[in-house]
Amino acid sequence: MNIVANITLASDCARAMLDIIYKKKNGIFHCCGSKPISRVELGKLIARTFGFPEDKVREAAENEMNPAIVKTPLAAETALDVSRTEKILGAKNVAPKEGIREWKRQMEEKAL
Repeated sequence: MNIVANITLASDCARAMLDIIYKKKNGIFHCCGSKPISRVELGKLIARTFGFPEDKVREAAENEMNPAIVKTPLAAETALDVSRTEKILGAKNVAPKEGIREWKRQMEEKAL
């Protein structure tokens, strides 16, 4: 089950929410990463960024998963279009690669 979604760096989401408040904007905003990524690709990206072997990341077989999860219907893709949010706030949402790099930097600097 390799779900595709937009990941969210908490600090990026917080920045976007503060922008919405300070700029007095209303409506629905997608405060998440700019590009969707699959869970497997995300795992490989995290492994690569933190210096772990990415060949150890693979999609789980159904028999390896928690039965409760397998029985729960999940959408294969829940990607969001962030273009409206970026346009209104005048800022680019972070892409997965940059988000993971920033997460690593925050961890190394104990900024979390």
